[in-house]
Amino acid sequence: MRLYLIRHGRQSSKLCNLDVDLSEAGYSQASLLGQRLAGAGIQVVYSSETRRAIQTAQAANYYWRVNHYLYPELREISFGEMEGLSEQEIALRFSDVREDMEKMEYDLAYPGGECAGDVVRRVIPVFREIMETGYERVAIVTHGGVIRSMVAYYMNMDLAKWRLLGKDLENCSITELLSRPVAGPRGQVGHEGGVDQPQQAGDDDVPARRQHRVVALEDLLEQGVDAGAQTGGDDAGDQGHEDVAEGLEHALDLVVLLGRLEVGLVGLPVSA
Repeated sequence: MRLYLIRHGRQSSKLCNLDVDLSEAGYSQASLLGQRLAGAGIQVVYSSETRRAIQTAQAANYYWRVNHYLYPELREISFGEMEGLSEQEIALRFSDVREDMEKMEYDLAYPGGECAGDVVRRVIPVFREIMETGYERVAIVTHGGVIRSMVAYYMNMDLAKWRLLGKDLENCSITELLSRPVAGPRGQVGHEGGVDQPQQAGDDDVPARRQHRVVALEDLLEQGVDAGAQTGGDDAGDQGHEDVAEGLEHALDLVVLLGRLEVGLVGLPVSA
């Protein structure tokens, strides 16, 4: 099964997390998204109940013509007291909060809102339900905070550091989750979902992590250099190194094997 996690199109307001319509640019992005995945064999689309997510799904689904279902659990992370404020107001009123969050020592909730662990708790049951439907190609139109939190969870990252992923996650970008059998130790194929690991301190009630194998950054960089050497010499190799390094910073092209779940972070703008 392939899950395409899609961030909604650009919205018509720059105020924090208001439930507003897409902008004209957002509709264009959603249309390009639909065209981009027109040949992907999308069988069903899910979205949150926010207007920007619904409208993105509807505009893209013009090219897919599949059933569209709403899940309120796919809504954006709650920014609490920051919601409805401008970036300038947030910077002025919550400078101390932002400073604490930027330290990434704890999975801190926004004042009156949610943390990454809260997002994981409400989204994991939805993902599990979707993965049991039997569909092979699924589009999920959701939000940046949801995508970044869930990828951090599946990568077994400390959820305090979820903001490291997808700093520039573009509207209507695509993050792919690929579910398939993966051989475990000594060639054994693990049970679905892998083996539960102990939860980390501070992760109370967060679903237990799964045993997984991470492709190290050094391996990816080495692969980039090798690929460059095969296709264009040292200059191409250096470019491969830079591309992969940039990919890590922006949650692009990093691969994680997670029991039966392979996570490929694409996150490329549809205009690319």
